[in-house]
Amino acid sequence: MSRTALASSTVNDFQRARQPEQREERRAHLLTTARAMLEGGVDLRALTLNALAREAGMAKSNVYRYFETREALLLELLWAE
Repeated sequence: MSRTALASSTVNDFQRARQPEQREERRAHLLTTARAMLEGGVDLRALTLNALAREAGMAKSNVYRYFETREALLLELLWAE
């Protein structure tokens, strides 16, 4: 499957998280993805919300629903450790 077809199917299959449990799942997915990126060798400076959105298969605007800034994401990761 081409990257364009994959992105298109991901966008078309997306459903907004309406329940608190769904929101928490998405937030946890973003944190897990960010942690995996850092453990996988991504430089801390390269971990942007845009890069995280791409890696997590979400639109950047959706990432902003869970973390207002990159610093908020990084602080959350730090507190989890």
